[in-house]
Amino acid sequence: VLFFPRGTYLVRDTLAWSGCCVILAGEGRGASVIRLEDGAPGFGETEAPKPVLAMSDDEHGAMQAVRGLRVLTGNRNPGAIALDAAGQSPLALDDVQLISGDGRGVAGLALVRGRHGGA
Repeated sequence: VLFFPRGTYLVRDTLAWSGCCVILAGEGRGASVIRLEDGAPGFGETEAPKPVLAMSDDEHGAMQAVRGLRVLTGNRNPGAIALDAAGQSPLALDDVQLISGDGRGVAGLALVRGRHGGA
């Protein structure tokens, strides 16, 4: 478990992880916030989308979860994906909120990579 206590965590690049049984957890979507910096480098092109959070899609990427977090893609990040959820099942999202600051961005939740649906 990677725990984010109450607060706002400003990021400039993708937070990615791999492996089995990884859980990102906060104190609740209103309390623990991961926020992409406005106009962050690499998040400006819709043709080359880039996630703020990215799960592993390798053979060990099973049983991953995100719980109790708010993910903000900020402003002026039209190529942003809040959460790229890949990997094998099961996958859990609980008390998660994905928000664009200016209503732009490629996706809140992307489920286009990996081995969803079980193996």
